Amino acid sequence: MVEALAMTLVDIPITLCTILPFVIIVYFSVGLQRTAGQFLCVCEAKFTFFPLTSFPCNSIFTLIIFTNVLAMKALFRVLAAALKSQAPAQTLGGLSLLALSLYAGYITPLPSMIKALKWISYIDVR
Repeated sequence: MVEALAMTLVDIPITLCTILPFVIIVYFSVGLQRTAGQFLCVCEAKFTFFPLTSFPCNSIFTLIIFTNVLAMKALFRVLAAALKSQAPAQTLGGLSLLALSLYAGYITPLPSMIKALKWISYIDVR
């Protein structure tokens, strides 16, 4: 428990550094609002390891991407801890990612989903 919390806390600044370039590129590539006021906001970050007390970010979009990245890291860590060997953990992780991607409701419409796997679509928060 303590090790998982420590790894998650260590992952926060690394994840922020890796997703910020991704978020900047994707935000403007998909044609979201291109004004500086819509893109930039001030997020208060009072971390002791972060030298600034505030940094620019596009709040809700960055928060969603950041949360998804941390959730996927946690899912894969749970699978790695639950299984003894690397091969079954990678197989189960890949299959779970495939199922979540296919049945989130964006790729396969709800009426054409397999009835036994339709419950996966309810994980989506739409």
